[in-house]
Amino acid sequence: MTLPSDPTDATTSPASTSSSSALPPLEPILVKYRFPKTYRHPSLTASLTASRTVAEVRALVRCTRGGVNVPRVKMVDEKVGIVAMEWIDGKSVRELLGGGDEGDEVAQVEVGATEAREQATEEARQEEDEVWSDEEQIFLMSLVARQLALMHAADVIHGDLTTSNMMVRSEAAVAPLATQSSLPVPASVHQKEVLLIDFGLSHTSPAAEDKAVDLYVLQRAFTSTHPHSTHLFQRILDVYATENPWKEISRKLDDARLRGRKRSMVG
Repeated sequence: MTLPSDPTDATTSPASTSSSSALPPLEPILVKYRFPKTYRHPSLTASLTASRTVAEVRALVRCTRGGVNVPRVKMVDEKVGIVAMEWIDGKSVRELLGGGDEGDEVAQVEVGATEAREQATEEARQEEDEVWSDEEQIFLMSLVARQLALMHAADVIHGDLTTSNMMVRSEAAVAPLATQSSLPVPASVHQKEVLLIDFGLSHTSPAAEDKAVDLYVLQRAFTSTHPHSTHLFQRILDVYATENPWKEISRKLDDARLRGRKRSMVG
């Protein structure tokens, strides 16, 4: 084989340049790992890990086929309990509604009293800057309701619906609901989309009972995390009702609320 007389000829040749530019850019991913439970028998742990990992991936795929915004699955190893999926760059709905980040609930006892007050003040100021206006929040609930309706239409039950498991990112085009809603689209919500995440407790079911319980779990999450947001959850139900067979689900939701009240009364 004949080598080029000038080494730079090889490094600056068109073939070399095109091959290096053909490399795809690195894409960030999220890797979810189910740690083995040491208190269980290894064979039982392996079986549960595999079945739950497969169930989560199937729910994500089913949602994708149904038009629901969820992270794309990149890689699965059910034996080890690993799912690699698309990284969602954005904020949770919980943060945008003023609920703060989940980490804020952990008490930082190591910090001195003065430093803790200063830190809390700074965090509160930052959170206040991030919280959306009521108009923006109402429209955001319309986008959330649209995703929930599509998910239930695909017979996927999330199992852990909270505002922490809903992400907002600003890369996408305006969702279809934005052009159909009677509300004007706030400028800050323009070209944003809601994605549902964390399907670790999901399952499939066509039953109205299961879909109603899913909504009831979300209502309880709103009550505990966003105590002054009754009108926001009602907005979700109003939009959801236009997308699904609402009569039966509404009746089952009332039953779930009644059971919840009875349970809280007896402790």
